[in-house]
Amino acid sequence: MDISTIAGLTISGLSLVNDLGNTIKDLRSWSEQDIEVDSDWLRLAISKGVLDGSEADYAWLLEKRLPSMELTGTHQAVVAVNTDKRIKYRIFLGNLNQASGRCILVRKL
Repeated sequence: MDISTIAGLTISGLSLVNDLGNTIKDLRSWSEQDIEVDSDWLRLAISKGVLDGSEADYAWLLEKRLPSMELTGTHQAVVAVNTDKRIKYRIFLGNLNQASGRCILVRKL
C-alpha cells in the first residue's frame, strides 16, 4: 500500500479507507428524523452558510417523487446532521401529518 506524508504525518491508504468505512458505518447507525421548516428556511440557511450554493441549486420535491429522481441521478435529498445527538434530519416543507403531500428539500445534481 502506498504511504503518503501530509503536514508531517504519515498516512497509509489502508488506514484512510478503514477510517472512511467506519465513518460510513457509524452514520448508517444514526437515527433519522424529519424536521419541518417554513418557506423562508432555505433562503436563510444559504445566507447564514448552513447550506452552500444558491437557491437555484435546491428544490422542494414531493416526497413520493424522491426515489425516482434519485434513480435518475438528478436530485439528492438534503440531510442535516446533529453530531451530538447522532441524528440525521430530512428537511420538509409543509404539514407533517399529510405524508402524501409533503415536500422534501433536495439538491439538484
